[in-house]
Amino acid sequence: MNNGLLTSVEKLIKKTGKFQNENFGKQIVRSWKSRYDVVTDIDLKSEELLIDGLKSIIDIAVISEETDPEEKKNESEVWIIDPLDGTTNYSHGYPFFCISVALYSEGSVKCGFVYAPWLDEMFVSDSVNSWLNGAKIKVSDTEVLAESLIATGFPYDRKESSRNNISTFSRILPEVHGIRRDGAAALDLCYTAAGRFDGYWELKLKPWDVAAGSIILESAGGRIRNYSNSGWNVFDDTVIAANPKIFDNLTSIVLNGNQEDL
Repeated sequence: MNNGLLTSVEKLIKKTGKFQNENFGKQIVRSWKSRYDVVTDIDLKSEELLIDGLKSIIDIAVISEETDPEEKKNESEVWIIDPLDGTTNYSHGYPFFCISVALYSEGSVKCGFVYAPWLDEMFVSDSVNSWLNGAKIKVSDTEVLAESLIATGFPYDRKESSRNNISTFSRILPEVHGIRRDGAAALDLCYTAAGRFDGYWELKLKPWDVAAGSIILESAGGRIRNYSNSGWNVFDDTVIAANPKIFDNLTSIVLNGNQEDL
C-alpha cells in the first residue's frame, strides 16, 4: 500500500476530526431518521469534508451512511466511509465516536482508518499490519471465554423487531467476564484488534460500520465471520469477531440457542 496515500488520508481524517472536536458539546441541529436513529449537521458537514478530500486523493465512488449504497456496491473500487460513527453519543456529549474510512477494491478492503478525535487515537491498517498512533497492535491472548471482555450493540429497530440481539445478549452475559455497549461499531472492532476487548458481535450492520474496522482487526491477528457461514464480506449485516483463542467458543454461543437473531 502506498505510504503517501495512507498519509494523505490520515491528514484528511484528522482535519475532519478537528472540526468534530471544535463542535463537540455545543448545541447542534438534529433530525431523526427513525425512532432511535439520529443525524446531525455535524454528520453532514463531516461527510462533505471527507468526500471532497477523498476524491482529491482517488476520484472514485463513495459509499457513506448519509448516501444510498445500493447503486454503488458493485463498483470495482469505492471509498466506504462513516463520517461520524457514534452520532447518538456525540449528540449527547458522550465522547465515544469516530471517523471510519476504508478503500474497497475488487471484493476486499485494501486499507482502513478509524480515528477517535476526542481521544486522538488513529487506528490504521494497510491489510498486512495494524497500528494505533504508529505502534503495531495485535489482538489479546485471552484463552478463556469466562475471562473475556466482549463488546456488542443493539439495532435501531429494537422495539419493533424481535431480531434485536437481546436474547443473544442474555445467553452470552453469564459466560463472560463482562460486556460493553459503547455505540460505535468501528471502534468496537478496533478495540478488539488492540486487545482492549477480546471479542465483539452484532447484527443489522452496514458496510460503513465495519469496513475499516474489519481489516484493522484481521491485520492484527483477529478472526471475523458473519452469522451464516465462516466467510466474511463488508456487505454482510452480521459480525462475530474475536482473538483466535476464544473465537470458536464465542461463535458457538452466538449461533446456538434462540434463533431469533439469526
